[in-house]
Amino acid sequence: MLSRDILINLSTTPQCIGLEEQLSASDERQKLRTALLSLNSELENDDSAQISLILSTPLSIHLAHGLAYTVGSALGSTPPSVEECLAAFTTPNKVQLTAGARAWSKHAHRSLVDIEETSSGPSMSNPSPFESSEEPVQSSDAMKTRTKQKNHASTIPTGWWGTPSGPVSTINEKALILFWKIIATVTWRNLHWLPHSVLVYEIRVKDGYGMRWSQDQSSDRSKRRDSESSNDNNSSKEMVGEVKGTLSGNVEPPWVFRGFVEPMMKNGHERGWRHAP
Repeated sequence: MLSRDILINLSTTPQCIGLEEQLSASDERQKLRTALLSLNSELENDDSAQISLILSTPLSIHLAHGLAYTVGSALGSTPPSVEECLAAFTTPNKVQLTAGARAWSKHAHRSLVDIEETSSGPSMSNPSPFESSEEPVQSSDAMKTRTKQKNHASTIPTGWWGTPSGPVSTINEKALILFWKIIATVTWRNLHWLPHSVLVYEIRVKDGYGMRWSQDQSSDRSKRRDSESSNDNNSSKEMVGEVKGTLSGNVEPPWVFRGFVEPMMKNGHERGWRHAP
């Protein structure tokens, strides 16, 4: 059955500042969408065999998943589901800090602006919004000073990522909010390969901020080569094609949260990928 999600994916053009698709991307989407719609005007009565045939090429698989078509796209591979992305993002370490929260704690400073001291008094860091509200009784002068400090702190830009603060559980919760913020506004998704058969799934919002996951397929590809070699003399009907590129009966390599990504920028490495909010 033809999924409505596929038609929506083929009707949507991925967008991200600083990133571009192949010039033929839009035409390829339109051709694929037209071919699918021509089978039957009623989605419930689609010819599954013909649909499967049309969606059997690496490019059609890629486009049907709503992925951006770029020079380095890993055509024919399948991206992880939101559930798989979430599971990898929320995997805890020994101190129960999730993979996403840990990456956020290391990454958040990249969208901060260096703030020059603007008052005659000493500078202060942005306090945690989860600090206890129970404070000792203070004099009126002390309270006025405290109020000025809070007002000054509230004007310090926290950047696109925000600032990790509070106990582990709070940082985990805030990181999860960030995860859903990106998922809800994503406008660019793509798959590409890294050396040693590592598949990377990348999503970004229109401004370029986003997240990455990776899947190590080196072991799986090695097994596939061994399997194909042993079946050279067997009937070709024993060779089973799989969308995700894994061997039948084998457990697919897990997706691992790789971290957050910044908008593309000139001299990014030299500047530490830091962006003004």
